Amino acid sequence: FHTHRGEQMVLVRNQILPVKELSQILMLHSDSQPSDDGLRSMVILDVLGLKSALVVDRFYREEEYVIKTIDGPLGQFSEFMGATITSQGKVIMVLNPLKL
Repeated sequence: FHTHRGEQMVLVRNQILPVKELSQILMLHSDSQPSDDGLRSMVILDVLGLKSALVVDRFYREEEYVIKTIDGPLGQFSEFMGATITSQGKVIMVLNPLKL
């Protein structure tokens, strides 16, 4: 990472992108550390044409999911765009990238 005007930046495919830490956005403690070669796990977001890099603790696996909207009290939180169920039956809340 590089710092420009106090903001972390990263070069990805010849584009300089701002870096956000998911753990800081969600106000969670993270044990994530760079690997021995200094690399971190990142998701590249493209929200309304604005790209950014989101640092995550780790990737579990790649799967296709159907995202369902949430009704009831949890549906009032705009931070979530919905929820999905994994093949193991685990419910996963899906964050709204517009709110990150």
